[in-house]
Amino acid sequence: SAGSRVRVRYSDGSYGPVREVQVGGGYWSQNGGNILGFQRRAEAIEVYWPNGTLTEQPIPKGPR
Repeated sequence: SAGSRVRVRYSDGSYGPVREVQVGGGYWSQNGGNILGFQRRAEAIEVYWPNGTLTEQPIPKGPR
């Protein structure tokens, strides 16, 4: 959802940068769909919703 903030939690307890989901930057524009990158073993994705709630989605172990 536009305005949500997303970040990755890694298995070592560190976090990736917070990325904000945006709709677009101008007339006939659209921002890319890929907002996260994984440098090491990711454990979960945290989403901070515009209404202030926090949800977490665990990432299953195994090959990607």
